[in-house]
Amino acid sequence: MLNEFQEKLRSGTVLADFDEMKKFGSIISKAFVPRKSRKETIPALIACMAERPFVDLSEIIGKLSSLEGSADGGYQELAEFILKGKRPQ
Repeated sequence: MLNEFQEKLRSGTVLADFDEMKKFGSIISKAFVPRKSRKETIPALIACMAERPFVDLSEIIGKLSSLEGSADGGYQELAEFILKGKRPQ
């Protein structure tokens, strides 16, 4: 699950802007410390998410959805993938 999320971060599908990534990281963990670049920050963000229990991932994805305000459904697909463990059809 986190690998899929990491791929989406790297491709810019989610949290395309560095400031958005820093804001999201601070929302999910008070211990999150952004790095100098977006590329260096991705592993730190994934590490914070990996420390969370599986059940918290739905809340994390919900926070991502509210932060982004996306109307294209991409975040809903990501949330479904994380919750159900499979890709939407």
